[in-house]
Amino acid sequence: DPGLEKFDCFVTVGVPPSKNPALYDRKIAKFVLDCNIKYPDALLLTCVGSFYEASFKSIELASLLNIKKATYPMSGYKYPFSGFPNFALPRHLRTLVNDHGRTVAIAEQVPSVTDSFERQLVRIITPGTILDENMIDSDSHNFLLAIVGDQLAWLDVSTGAYYKASFEGDQGKLTDYICRIAPKEIIIPKRSGFKIPSKSKAAKLSIPITKLETLGDALEGQRNGAEALMSQYLKHNFLPAQVTKEATNFNFSSHLNLDAETIDDLEVLTTQNGKSKAGCLISTISRTITKPGKRLLRDRITAPSTVLPEIESRLDLVEDLVYKKFLREDLQDLLRLISEVDYIRLLQRLNLKTGNVEDLISLNKVLKTIALIHLSSNRGSEIFSALGNYNDLVEKISEALNQSYLANEEQPSVSEIELAGEDEAKESFALPRWDVCSNYSKEISNFHKALGSALELGHKMQENYRFCLNSKDLKLICTSKFGAVVSFKKPKGKKEEWKKILVELNGHRLFENNSRIFAATKEWTNLNIKIEEIKGQILQSEKKIIAGLFEEVDKLHGDLRKSFEYLSELDVSQSFATFAAETNCIRPSLKLENSTVIINGRHPISEQALTLNTSGTFQPNSVVMKEDDGLCQIITGPNNGGKSTFLRQVAVAHLLAQAGSFVPSENAELGLVTQILTRFGSHDDMTMGKGTFWIEMEETAKILKRANRNSLVVIDELGRGTGNEDGLSIAYGVFRYLADHVKCRTLFATHLHQLVPLLAKDNNFTKVDKVGFFYAGSSQMIDSQGKNLLLFPHKIFRGLNTNSCGIEVATIAGLPSNVIGLAKNLKQSLGSHYLNILTKKVDN
Repeated sequence: DPGLEKFDCFVTVGVPPSKNPALYDRKIAKFVLDCNIKYPDALLLTCVGSFYEASFKSIELASLLNIKKATYPMSGYKYPFSGFPNFALPRHLRTLVNDHGRTVAIAEQVPSVTDSFERQLVRIITPGTILDENMIDSDSHNFLLAIVGDQLAWLDVSTGAYYKASFEGDQGKLTDYICRIAPKEIIIPKRSGFKIPSKSKAAKLSIPITKLETLGDALEGQRNGAEALMSQYLKHNFLPAQVTKEATNFNFSSHLNLDAETIDDLEVLTTQNGKSKAGCLISTISRTITKPGKRLLRDRITAPSTVLPEIESRLDLVEDLVYKKFLREDLQDLLRLISEVDYIRLLQRLNLKTGNVEDLISLNKVLKTIALIHLSSNRGSEIFSALGNYNDLVEKISEALNQSYLANEEQPSVSEIELAGEDEAKESFALPRWDVCSNYSKEISNFHKALGSALELGHKMQENYRFCLNSKDLKLICTSKFGAVVSFKKPKGKKEEWKKILVELNGHRLFENNSRIFAATKEWTNLNIKIEEIKGQILQSEKKIIAGLFEEVDKLHGDLRKSFEYLSELDVSQSFATFAAETNCIRPSLKLENSTVIINGRHPISEQALTLNTSGTFQPNSVVMKEDDGLCQIITGPNNGGKSTFLRQVAVAHLLAQAGSFVPSENAELGLVTQILTRFGSHDDMTMGKGTFWIEMEETAKILKRANRNSLVVIDELGRGTGNEDGLSIAYGVFRYLADHVKCRTLFATHLHQLVPLLAKDNNFTKVDKVGFFYAGSSQMIDSQGKNLLLFPHKIFRGLNTNSCGIEVATIAGLPSNVIGLAKNLKQSLGSHYLNILTKKVDN
């Protein structure tokens, strides 16, 4: 059948529909193939009873999940299928969507007017549209990014965080923004030419890109094209309209620009080469307690502010908590009460009408915590007033819900669920799980009284049956297959005896096994019907009551959102305050000028590492960068002398200050910077297919193109990957460009000490001028065993150090003595001669 050929590509094993038309006549096969046409890239999971099944092209999930495949006969031929129980869906979705980046379509059985049920596609789950909190990293956002022309829109459907922006610049800037947003999925119009450059850091994130079939060309000219594409995709994936609010304008110029290289160089999120989160900047300073607080801290550190009033406001809050220790400790104790509640994602579930009673209980817990935080403000602070007051809502939820029962309920484990059969009997007289208090209203109270009476009657009936059948373990139970059942152990006497008793009880045998008999009586059947009717009435009443609570929460959604966001703000503030108190940080003085003054600054990562690993102390260093005093600085000295750490700690001080944190130093007067541009060659990625020097020049070129007067530029050992003359010449040109043309704050560490005489005036290396010269020193000593030791004080001094200590390090490392001797002779003979030649060349 030519009309069925379009389905053939989805039937990869077995006879295709065009050659087996009867296959398409099968109801479930037709449904699956029609879904495949609409969502060709999705793995389709179809609910069949208590299982989810995959067939035709979706059978590949069997290998992805490492589950068994089978065959099923349809229309005279066998076709492969696979599946798993319903309860395993969350676990397998995590594997398919998170681990393999696949799109999964879910088809459920829904009530039908013409049939008992029909199947409908209810949800398309992609890496960027996950709602299930258990599938998402609680410490970070799960953004879906839409790109249309120069417009961006990014949304976390699990939290409701939604931003839009337009950008100017080249492809490199766009990839930097992608690295900053770190989306789990990107969507673009079908005809868009966008792609992530294969050699970029963004490519290493392995972000799946989805092209949308419709509206593509029309979107390009729209002012809100990215938002329109986002709305289209959400609708395409069956997400409710309220998943988004109005997108917040994100102004990149209002945030400190940290490109992907800078975030890596400063080890903001991971240690070098992304090897570990432990030991990075954010893990070093974080004292956050709640999950939303951890996400907000990440946002602050990766996108600090450049707006002075905003930064000062954040610092005011931190300062209040630094100096009010008891207030800070009270806040921490209270935040720990809700450390496991992701209150932002909880509120989004309630907003999307996917919440449940447990979510209401968790919400109430958060609101009660807010009330306790208000009480703690009696210690003398008004900083908690923005949290709002929700005592009325707390009272309504507390009065309605059976919280004590829910709090103590033990949920069955997965293994227990797997062992439980569909027809497993349930205890008829055990207290059911009720979500609403039995005395909440007169109606529900009457229902509970009626249920209690019926259960008591059933209990007496059970005792009577036990007496009549002489069976102490007889139970009146209810099964899904047979309904009300009398279950008792086979008596040792003759069959006629218990059969006679059953007749007297107006009952009959249903079935039996080796040890027990299962029977039915009219009396128990009728009572069980009454019990189930009362339970149904209670459930209907509960639904109305709970729906009313959801409506109350919905009315306050906007206020709750603001309060919960401020709760996250408080968590970040107490984290900064705790870090400051524990590590002797000070409040920075921020200015709108081109200067940096840090007295005895420290690098938080290195200081913590020394404290934890060696019980050592960190050597503080100071820096002064002003228009007439070392605005641009050359730092010379040996390896291990502390140059790189010094460079990083100056950059980290600016980053922390503009994020709203105190700074590890004795004093800090910092002019705001709009971007931090770094180049450290210590962890170049050779997997990008380029040599060290090539990468070095590309990154340096990017720095020179982007740097402006309000930038902080940090460059470590530029020119080391090529010949001495080329390296020195390039380093000289780059530094002169930054100092003379850009005129921004620049720290330039180098082993090319010949660079200093080319830049110094009158060969005065300690003179106060726009260009400053500094060095890290070293010294040698002989230990008690006669071995040479090379010592590094890690102190930065004004001046020049021409000794990189390379030969000394080689000696201690154990190079043969004759090699060391040859090296020393050559260094001595070449040193002054080489410098004189270079100086004459520049003069000419």
